[in-house]
Amino acid sequence: MKKRGVRTAVRRNKKRIPAGDRPKIRDAVRTRARILAVAHERFSKNGYAGTSVDDIVTASGVTKRMLYHYFGDKEGIYREVFLAGWKDLETSIQGRLQQSFSGKLDLLQMSTSVLETLHDYIAEHQSFMRLMMWEGLEGGIISKEIWKDVRGPLYTQARQLLSIAIGQGIIPKQLDPTHLIISFVGAVTYYFGYPSSLDAMIGQPTLSPEAIQRRKEQVIALFGLIFRLASSDADSAAVA
Repeated sequence: MKKRGVRTAVRRNKKRIPAGDRPKIRDAVRTRARILAVAHERFSKNGYAGTSVDDIVTASGVTKRMLYHYFGDKEGIYREVFLAGWKDLETSIQGRLQQSFSGKLDLLQMSTSVLETLHDYIAEHQSFMRLMMWEGLEGGIISKEIWKDVRGPLYTQARQLLSIAIGQGIIPKQLDPTHLIISFVGAVTYYFGYPSSLDAMIGQPTLSPEAIQRRKEQVIALFGLIFRLASSDADSAAVA
């Protein structure tokens, strides 16, 4: 009789481990992302001071040791949450700022597109809007720290675009690029920062799709009117 090989015997005698009893493979990337997502939700809802490490680890299903391994401490994860939000915003509008252009129409379209992109991003990421509000209320320390990493470069590109538009007469020369950026941001973010106080004013739920679209149209129309008036004045001056 032919003997069975040792390998065959071992294979047949080896017990299968039920799926539920198999050791879980730790996916570092997925775990880190889960912690960040939970931290973003908690910080945007309760602010830095109102959120504890215990809140985050409990909701994330991880240990404090794991959180500290990935982020160092509470301030470390808060910084990462804030930085991730700004980098995501930067990615959303970077293409608009880097498009090539050759004349007034291109600059006008680009300026309008950047404003539209900012509005759409805040509309789709309202928790980031709340995160920025909490950060401002709590001193803005992290915002200042990440200025050189993402906020500063983004501002510089936007300012350069507006400066060129002002130089070409697309935007009134009386408008300062820095304050125009603040006006852009303010026109968009105020609406999403105080929605509950605006319902009665506009006569419908502020965050309904219809109301958000209407707000976008009004903001674009307002700044578009400023751009067109400046362009018309420049053309009239050239004819004269």
